[in-house]
Amino acid sequence: MNYEDLRRFQRMERNSSVLIELNPSFYSDLNNLVRELKERYEKTRSIEDAKLLDNVQKVALDLFERREQKILYKALKAVKSGLKENNLVEIEKDLFKNAVSLLRENRNLFEKALVGNGFSFNEKIIDEKIQPVSSESKESEDLNMVLVRILKNLPEFVSETGKLGPFESNQIVRLPEKEAQLLVEKKFAEPI
Repeated sequence: MNYEDLRRFQRMERNSSVLIELNPSFYSDLNNLVRELKERYEKTRSIEDAKLLDNVQKVALDLFERREQKILYKALKAVKSGLKENNLVEIEKDLFKNAVSLLRENRNLFEKALVGNGFSFNEKIIDEKIQPVSSESKESEDLNMVLVRILKNLPEFVSETGKLGPFESNQIVRLPEKEAQLLVEKKFAEPI
């Protein structure tokens, strides 16, 4: 990659409302370009090399910030509609996933307020991720727990075993058998 390539990517990103597709090695290529230009400037100390290095850094920053804004906008849309990521370079996928997670957490807190369950923005909501059960751990698994798929968004609630939830539609969770059976009967969940 060279300065002209970088400018072309910047123009394309400016002229598109969605993320343009970049080579998966884009950030690595950018790093190499900046390193080469710095080394060249160290040797020559010429004004032209200094200007070129400065221009590359400014264009790269502009391109990065435009992509960052689009990724955050995508994350907002993903929380509302389940939109999937596309045209993200590998390191941008983490930003997208983390932003979606934080936005969902914030939305869950707001939804709790809407149903009158009270909330605190300092409260932390933990989404339980179900790990596949390996053959060795099946024997030690609690037999009173049932795996279910949540069919509707549910706020946090209190059961005989303690607080459960909140849960999102299509989330897979392990629940005590009694609570799982109740949610299935009320058509809030389905057994897996």
